[in-house]
Amino acid sequence: NYVISKKNQFHDTSMLNSRSETKAGLWDPYKKYFNKVIPIGSIAYKLALVSSSKSDMVASLKPKNEWDICAGHCLINESGGKLVTSLGKEIKYNNPNTLITPGLVAGNYEAVNHMVKLIKQTN
Repeated sequence: NYVISKKNQFHDTSMLNSRSETKAGLWDPYKKYFNKVIPIGSIAYKLALVSSSKSDMVASLKPKNEWDICAGHCLINESGGKLVTSLGKEIKYNNPNTLITPGLVAGNYEAVNHMVKLIKQTN
């Protein structure tokens, strides 16, 4: 039974992110907002963790291929969550260009909307 985390206050929220993005310093401007920023591999795995409330949110600041996120997108949807691009746009599949750009955000609706605003303000 999948249920998305209800946490929407970033200071209480754990954010899963990319190890390579963290290593490159891309997450430095965001770390101060979250209780924990946890870099781990595999976007599919991170989406599964968020869909089962093992973590509160996941975000990527770099593009991902649609085949890496499509199953996780289903899990997020079934858990009552939201997955959009990091600019807040709906993700569509089977495009000639399979790269989802510029990145993505998943979690509960309120937290995702807040994160999209934060990303837009920071860039």
